[in-house]
Amino acid sequence: MAQTFADDHKIDELVAKVPSGWFSFEYFPPKTPEGVENLRKRIVKMKALGPLFTDFTWGAGGSTSELTLKLTSAAKNEFGTVANMHLTCTNQSSEMTGNALKECRQLGVRNIVALRGDPPRGQEKWTATEGGFSSALDLVKFIRKNHGDYFSISVAGYPEGHPDNIEVVEGGVAALSASEKRRARVVKDENNKEVVTVCRDANFHKEMVYMKEKVDAGAAFVITQMFLDAQVFLDFVEECRKYDIKVPIVPGIMCLNGLGGLKRMTELCKTRLPEGLLERAEKANTSDEAFKEFGIREGVDMCRKLLEGGAPGLHFYTLNLEKVVVGILKGLGKINDSQAAAFQAVEADAKFMVSAQGITTGTKGNRPALPGNRPLSEADPLMHQLVQQEKARQTRCIELIASENFTSRAVMECLGSALTNKYSEGQPGNRYYGGNEVIDKVENLCKDRALKAFSLNEKEWGVNVQPYSGSPANFAVYTALLPPHSRVMGLDLPSGGHLTHGYYTARKKISATSIYFESLPYRVHPETGLIDFAELRKSALVFRPAMILCGASAYPRVIDFAKFREIADEVGAILMADIAHISGLVATGEHPSPFEHCDVVTTTTHKSLRGPRAGMIFFKYSDKIPDIKERIDMAVFPALQGGPHNHQIGALATQLLEVDSPMFKEYAKNVKTNACALAETLMGKGHKLASDGTDNHLLLWDLRPHGLTGSKVEKICEAASITLNRNAVHGDASALSPGGVRIGAPAMTTRGCTEQDFRKIGDFLDRCCQIALKIQSEKGKKLKDFEAAIPENAEVMTLKKEVEEWAHGSLFDVSGTVGNRLAGVVIDEKAMRYAKQEAGFARVEVESAVTAGFEKRNLSSKGAIGGSASAGLFSVRGAVSVISSTNFFTASPMGVRDGVDYMYAGVVRSVNVELLLRQLQEGAIVSMTPLGSSPGGEVFYVSSEELAAKVASRLQAIKLVYITKGQCLVDTRQSRIIAGMQAHDAHNLLQYLESDKAGLSYSKEERSSDWFTDFVRSLRHLVASVSPKGVRRGHLVQAFPGSLLQEFYTTDGSGTCVAQDVYQGLGCATLADSASIVELLADAQEQRIKLEDVEASCGAGEFFVWRRDEVVLGCGQLVAHSVPSGELVAELRQLCCAAGTFVPNAPALFAYAERAAVLGGAQLLVVLESEDPERNDWFAERGFVKPSADSELLPASLQTPKVSVKRLGEESGEEAEAAIAAYAEEQRMWGGMV
Repeated sequence: MAQTFADDHKIDELVAKVPSGWFSFEYFPPKTPEGVENLRKRIVKMKALGPLFTDFTWGAGGSTSELTLKLTSAAKNEFGTVANMHLTCTNQSSEMTGNALKECRQLGVRNIVALRGDPPRGQEKWTATEGGFSSALDLVKFIRKNHGDYFSISVAGYPEGHPDNIEVVEGGVAALSASEKRRARVVKDENNKEVVTVCRDANFHKEMVYMKEKVDAGAAFVITQMFLDAQVFLDFVEECRKYDIKVPIVPGIMCLNGLGGLKRMTELCKTRLPEGLLERAEKANTSDEAFKEFGIREGVDMCRKLLEGGAPGLHFYTLNLEKVVVGILKGLGKINDSQAAAFQAVEADAKFMVSAQGITTGTKGNRPALPGNRPLSEADPLMHQLVQQEKARQTRCIELIASENFTSRAVMECLGSALTNKYSEGQPGNRYYGGNEVIDKVENLCKDRALKAFSLNEKEWGVNVQPYSGSPANFAVYTALLPPHSRVMGLDLPSGGHLTHGYYTARKKISATSIYFESLPYRVHPETGLIDFAELRKSALVFRPAMILCGASAYPRVIDFAKFREIADEVGAILMADIAHISGLVATGEHPSPFEHCDVVTTTTHKSLRGPRAGMIFFKYSDKIPDIKERIDMAVFPALQGGPHNHQIGALATQLLEVDSPMFKEYAKNVKTNACALAETLMGKGHKLASDGTDNHLLLWDLRPHGLTGSKVEKICEAASITLNRNAVHGDASALSPGGVRIGAPAMTTRGCTEQDFRKIGDFLDRCCQIALKIQSEKGKKLKDFEAAIPENAEVMTLKKEVEEWAHGSLFDVSGTVGNRLAGVVIDEKAMRYAKQEAGFARVEVESAVTAGFEKRNLSSKGAIGGSASAGLFSVRGAVSVISSTNFFTASPMGVRDGVDYMYAGVVRSVNVELLLRQLQEGAIVSMTPLGSSPGGEVFYVSSEELAAKVASRLQAIKLVYITKGQCLVDTRQSRIIAGMQAHDAHNLLQYLESDKAGLSYSKEERSSDWFTDFVRSLRHLVASVSPKGVRRGHLVQAFPGSLLQEFYTTDGSGTCVAQDVYQGLGCATLADSASIVELLADAQEQRIKLEDVEASCGAGEFFVWRRDEVVLGCGQLVAHSVPSGELVAELRQLCCAAGTFVPNAPALFAYAERAAVLGGAQLLVVLESEDPERNDWFAERGFVKPSADSELLPASLQTPKVSVKRLGEESGEEAEAAIAAYAEEQRMWGGMV
């Protein structure tokens, strides 16, 4: 069976990327259904704490294998955590193991703990199974042999030795070696006699050799078994390194939940007991609560020693319990008080939970549990799996079917709501069932929004929103306005028409339209591919149709509704437009409107309109058909349909709200732009398109010049995970063997694709065509032979892998594409999930989206130093809002929206806290991770409720994040975020911060005359007010060219977190370097905002700051290096610019630095090269070259090919003076910075 779920992250790769201090949880499969349900809820609950991965044990001989696989799959594919599954050798044949691994691959599970396993219950010694494995080493080898490096394999480590090798030492402690004494267990038996057990050195040596063999066979990291003495673990790691075992060693933490369990487990595992531990445990055993508090204290103490000793993370054996684990994490500062408090409430039993619709709630005493309470995964596991498979398919594929799109979560919530329960035949206010007072409101709201979305006057147009889809809507119009056997004319199917427009063949009437009415097609011109209006008019004058249909399902050009009106009037026909494909473009003005020309307009709602699967009929009030409303309504019901689908109508209303938003207008524009980019790409590669291009959302690829059919290219594309559909092209002899394929842009535009992405898609399609040509030349033209050759074709498989990696890794997930959003709000659900998965406790920002009027700015980084290669360049298509990954918006106009009232520059003027909290819960204001170039590093222990209630008035004043424990993501394509903060924004913000509304904790007497200094201090006080740990230091960095960003770090350093390429634009800056810049900017001694450890971290004298009128224009660092020749080499280590929007500040700042180097007596100026070629070119333009004769002048630290040098002299200083003077003149012309 093929893989049906996306691949998980490999744990060893995550461990290599994230900072140390992460944690993970291990669970075992319960024995009862109730236990399983409670565990599922616990996993979801503890996932919120941010574990790096979640781990599940495997029963002996596969006794819990099915449940283990289900829980592992649920953790990964339902709950969104990285999953790790145990696999043992006990009573396990190689066939059983192979089947389990195959199923893991189908589920996308990539992490396996390879274990020998314990003996089955009642069996004293472990024995190998015939046809199975004799050791974990055999299992590791088996996995690597059969699956290569697909799996990340971990193995068990035994810091005190394997229990089978721990023996009683008759001579007592005196008979032990020094190393044996450190891991020995010393207890007293019932006769008060001291008993010493230990794994002797000889056996311990064998275990280490065996451990090395497992690692060499393919184990990527080690998880230790139980120990209670931190020093034992640290000694074990040291010993591993002596045996050249270099993989991470992760301590397994056994939580102390009860005295009986402690004694039982330590006796079974022969675990060393630290001195006094058992005595303290017995003393604490006055109650369950008291013992757990003892367990938390002991756990915190041991874990802190482990982390201080270099442990990469902590793996908790939860025993399916949570209190001690949560207590330890809180004690270590890994979670905050609010997170811990969430675990204090006792969970209700699953059987008394409310149903999916929140209706069948009750208690055990007065209401039974109902079957409807069960989620789909329990009620129908097979269907649940199929749904997950389809979702996975949509995520990993490139979806190019022109009639498909990805709707939003809000729409899907309506589709799965209680609206589906109600019967409501008839129209609002005139139903055939009672209880429709709410449904009437829903349908009337939908009608109002439909008219508004298409800019229609309710006195001139009416609308029926009850059709189940487009085809029923069309037939309802025919039924309402045409007697049987009336004549209609529609666009021929091979010319781009739709079946319902009257299609028939010479042998058979295909559609109901052609069966019940007399239809005659009109066609496109054979040369231009455009509708042939001259021939249409001739045919209409002869045929005299009662109705002319204008509209198409595969016509790539603008439809001229005015010409249709002229012909309809000439022959006395009703004019009906079917805009099912282009309704999203029509509503946004991206296609001419049919409403000023047509009598009736129909549309579906799930194509370019991006809503649920439904239909609408718009009808024009006129003397021509005075009773048109009654006729349309009666045709829909009762003539054709029964009760309307209220869940669809509610979902449509929600989507129509979005259609009327600026964000959707931008989306529709991007759909057209992307379709044009794809058309240009294909035509540029020599392919033929119908009408030689496109004006709308689709293109029709004519494959006949290649000698291919649409069916063959469709099959190749499908095999390569690209979905499109074969389609008739004008001139085709038969629609059953079409000569083209239809390609649409709406779905992939929704997934975040840009013009560049569609050019990439064009490359993929071109490769599909070339592969099809090769297979056809080898296998002949029969479709059966052609299809048989596809599965084994290596080129197809290679392309499929590339496509899926690109689609899954570079774009928004299907579920988060449009996301958790209300109208006018941008949400990046994928960014949030990826951050949680990859960074453990993720760095999360809470920002509110500006709803309209974002001022378009040129954020290009050309000609300026600073910012990462990707920063500032990712303009947001399809989003009217811009969410900042720094601290501020640059936004207008003023007004109240989303509970926050904004002034220019994003300053909060007033806040509706109740509304803000509700929208936080609903997802209108979202937690999101910055995936741009912001360095990261803040830690504020604030829950959502606290944020809304206590800090809402400062929402735009400072980033408010939960917990940073891990590496920030840097792939900007995952997120629709533009980082931006201008100096004047900071100035405006300060005015707010100085007001009483801001609630700053420092007095007015502390404020200085330097607004920028006060800005820095204000932010620091805001941070301190929400961070119980306090602030250790801060620094100033550049978010993108022309911006400055203040970041803060907590006292324990746990907030310090640097992304992979965050300082690419700042040369080789370190955190301490940046902190020193703030030291200079703030002038700590005078302004009393001393930042600890700054002076000790780095000499401030190496830095320079360039100011003008108390505004910091930039700063940098020149580091002097002395060389044996006596010359002085200056390294330009950091250059950070703060230019205005139109003022390129970098050249002048560089000149400033160059002059400082000359005045300091340097003969050579050195810079380290960047991965950004534009930055390197920028320096090359200013005289920097690769070192040749100068190479011997470089100090040892700069003896690398990654440097460029510039020889300095008096002329350098003169050039610098001229550059600075030129910049000053430019500043004068622009009126200065602020």
